[in-house]
Amino acid sequence: MKNDKITVRTGTIEELTKDEVLPLEEQKKVEELEKVLKTNPKNISALMEKGFIFFENQVDEKAIQIFKKVIDIDPTYIDTYVWLAELFIFHWADADSAEPYLLSALKINPNRADVHKLLANAFDLKKDRSKQLFHLKKALELEPSWISPRIELMILFLEEKKFDLAKEQLDNAYQQLQSHFPIPENPMQQYYELLITGRTGYTKSDLDEYKKIIDDK
Repeated sequence: MKNDKITVRTGTIEELTKDEVLPLEEQKKVEELEKVLKTNPKNISALMEKGFIFFENQVDEKAIQIFKKVIDIDPTYIDTYVWLAELFIFHWADADSAEPYLLSALKINPNRADVHKLLANAFDLKKDRSKQLFHLKKALELEPSWISPRIELMILFLEEKKFDLAKEQLDNAYQQLQSHFPIPENPMQQYYELLITGRTGYTKSDLDEYKKIIDDK
């Protein structure tokens, strides 16, 4: 799966994003959301949409401020913790900053597959394979149709030379591709399905490449 949504940057968030501005069309969307927020500053839906616009355009310091504001309004709003973790993992490869948000999310709801998937990504960055394995398996236990954690588990088994287990995960991934999953219209959901679930991110040709690797072992 070729993915242009993940761009890991180096340096500090403050240094790299303090002077960044949104493209004109995105700025117009923010201005419309600010009209909504002027009437209701605690409109979580509008705040999340606004935060995502900055997130997607990697104006990360601003995105963090907005997502943290949502937590201030509703500390149990778990999606905010998820998006903050995604920002630190996918934009900065910063597991240490992401992990506290994910652990807070688990306290709110221990059965969120996306939280376990992101914890697996965090422990991958930390090279903690046992914890990565635990959270990938937990994510798939909760959401068996998700392809991203299944492929990540397959890759982990390949690295450990457990080729039979890798093939089992690949075969399951092929089965999940049988049913078409529609691409959502909402940009936040599009991103989520691409990077978290993988239900819109992988094709048969992607899996065929992994099959060649396994068949050669």
